This record gives sequence, C-alpha cells and structure tokens, in this order.
Amino acid sequence: MLQNDDAIKLARETLQKELTHYLDKLWKIFSWTSTILVSLIGGVVAIKFRGQPATLSIGNKVGLVVAIVVLSVYATAQLDLLLSFETRARDRLQECDEKLGIREARPTTSDVRNRPDTHPASKWFGYKMTVILLAIAAVFTVVFA
Repeated sequence: MLQNDDAIKLARETLQKELTHYLDKLWKIFSWTSTILVSLIGGVVAIKFRGQPATLSIGNKVGLVVAIVVLSVYATAQLDLLLSFETRARDRLQECDEKLGIREARPTTSDVRNRPDTHPASKWFGYKMTVILLAIAAVFTVVFA
C-alpha cells in the first residue's frame, strides 16, 4: 500500500502527463486547422493571380464555404473541449501541489504564466479567435476573390 504522499506524487505525475497530452492535442488541432485555412486562402489567391486568372463557380464557392464553416466549427468546439480538460487537469494538479506543500504552483496575480488557462485572453485570442478570424478571412477570400 502506498503512503499518502506517495499516492499524491503518483497522482500528480499522472495528471502532469494528462495535461501534456491535452496541450499537445490542443496544439495539433489548432495547427492543423490554421494550416488548412491559410492554405485555402493562399490557393484561392494563387488561382486568381496566375497568368490566366480563373474564377470559381458558384457551386465551388458554396462547397468551399461549407467546408470552411464545418471545419472551423468542429475545430472551435474541439479546442473549447480541450481547454476545459486543461483547466480541470490544472485544478487537480494544483490540489496535489497544495497537499504536497508546493507553494510555487499557486498562481499569483503578477505571474499569469503559472495558469494560462485562467486568463480569458489566452483561451479566446490564443486559439479560438484565431481560428474564427482565419475562417472569416477564408470565407471572404472564397466569396469575393
């Protein structure tokens, strides 16, 4: 049987791995989505400014806009879910740290780096808003190019 401190240390190590997993998945979804959206914008612009400019048919535009909206809504929902998982993992990590007497884990008002999930700007402007803005730019590029 593990002693209480050993059990807390084991739980903390597991939670740290869980947090790392969520952060990695968060980055992969964000990176994947933003790469697709930027590539789509670049592709439409490249078609427009080549030697013999081509135009997209209404059907192509509608298809691309639907794809952009579906991709962006799905990615934003996944980012939101992963951000909530991150917050829960960080909360549980903080509980373990407090039980172990680790004071540095507590966030302070002067150092937001300890808990970036508690700052609204990090969630909205770091991930979700970027995907939303790229999606809007992609839709405008497809519709008006």
